Amino acid sequence: MARLVSLARVDRSGAPVWSGDDVDPRSAPDLSTPPVLVHGPLDDGLLTGRAGIAVVLSAASRLPAAPAEWAPLAVRTAEAAVRRATSDLGPHGQPGSEICWDSGALGISRAAYVVAATHGSADLAERARHLGGLAVRRVVEHPEWLPPFADLMGGLAGILAGVVSVSLAPSDESVRADAIALLVDRIGALSLAGPIGRLWPMAGADHGVVGLAHGGSGIALALTGAAQRLGGSEWAPNVTGTPTYAASLASAAVLWEDSLHDAGAGGWPDLRLPEPVPGLAWCHGAPGVGVSAALRHPLVAGPGGEPRDAGAAHVAFVRARAASTAHRPVGLHPFDGSLCHGLAGVVEMHLLAAEAWPAAAREHVAEARAVATHLSRAGRPGHPTWQCGIRSGGRSPNVLVGIGGVALTLARCHDLSVGPSAADPFLGALAPRG
Repeated sequence: MARLVSLARVDRSGAPVWSGDDVDPRSAPDLSTPPVLVHGPLDDGLLTGRAGIAVVLSAASRLPAAPAEWAPLAVRTAEAAVRRATSDLGPHGQPGSEICWDSGALGISRAAYVVAATHGSADLAERARHLGGLAVRRVVEHPEWLPPFADLMGGLAGILAGVVSVSLAPSDESVRADAIALLVDRIGALSLAGPIGRLWPMAGADHGVVGLAHGGSGIALALTGAAQRLGGSEWAPNVTGTPTYAASLASAAVLWEDSLHDAGAGGWPDLRLPEPVPGLAWCHGAPGVGVSAALRHPLVAGPGGEPRDAGAAHVAFVRARAASTAHRPVGLHPFDGSLCHGLAGVVEMHLLAAEAWPAAAREHVAEARAVATHLSRAGRPGHPTWQCGIRSGGRSPNVLVGIGGVALTLARCHDLSVGPSAADPFLGALAPRG
């Protein structure tokens, strides 16, 4: 955390800003091309920029002996992210301004509300709700600007997860229901029949993949959240049939992914690659499947849920837990510690399981802490030897691939109550809390 705070700078308006390394997408059109690193300012996103760092600072400020300045820094950082995102969505903003969960207004709004609720900032909470309302209305008023793919990262499922979880003023709840119905219909229209269940082509590809970021697990999770939100909403009559349709699509997505599981081959394949290599990342592979299963289980196991869906979620988690044991550092070699591609994603899978299955919480937290020791003991304080999840090296303070995500995971390992998991697309809005 000290390293993350030390990287903050102040812009001309007095707001905290961070910068980091990233891959130039023009230099690496596919995984076989060595990328070129660029360095620049972070955006305001939940996973990619300042809003996520605000959540990290907020959680860390609740740890014992945390410096007093971390809490106000979290609030100032969230305020700055909300202010710029609100301007982008305002009447003089750019058409098609990004609203997605991972890097756009919906994720920024949800993150800011979490920070506001933690630190009692009524003004920030109101600004967050206002931004959320602008983003949700954008879905309904300009559906032509929605992405043409269903992925959780950057696609329709991510927008759906954001619409489901964002905090809104009561007057915007009917718009939320309309936006959910529209997004579920769009996602359903893009689905393809598989040998069993249904799948969605990954953005930029003509085939489906496994995992949370771009595969069936992420899409199923967003659809399950939509069914749960509308199923208990006073606005459900406006969208008759949508909760059932969303739940059936989610079940079909899980069926397709389950059909690809092969314990003898290491779990689920990373279908981006020509060879059948097991996927071992939060974004593409077993930890992401496990995170989705842990978050879906309490939603489908509740009143009115289908027992077979709850059973399928539990089976998927058990399989993901077994496959993820292969994702462990070997010897003293540097390893990826990030949430997206690395060990923090595995730790969060276990932490979320502790919340999903309270009877086994002690066991899951113990397992999470055992895995996390590889992160906390690698190198020396302030100089870890684990790597950020950026191809060709490089370091970033963000949540998705950088030190921010690892810091939040380690804070949650100490005490789950300090804040929600960044691996959860709902950022705690639908997850059970102990």
